[in-house]
Amino acid sequence: MLIHVLLFASASQMVGERQITVEVDQAATLADLARAVSDKCPELSSLISISRWAVDQQFATLTTQISDQQEIALIPPVSGG
Repeated sequence: MLIHVLLFASASQMVGERQITVEVDQAATLADLARAVSDKCPELSSLISISRWAVDQQFATLTTQISDQQEIALIPPVSGG
């Protein structure tokens, strides 16, 4: 299935896009998606390990099963003040 991943902040800047699309198996989890994103965009590899994932605007764990009907976002650490 094709999954559209929304990218924010430094993740978006690294890739030069606000969204990428990757292909994963039907029974994929966020861990599977993280590997697919890393394969497609190696520049995100180090960032993925310290980022959070959101599914339908809720933080999720790497064991969360996903579908192509969900909104999925990679949210890197942010700082501010």
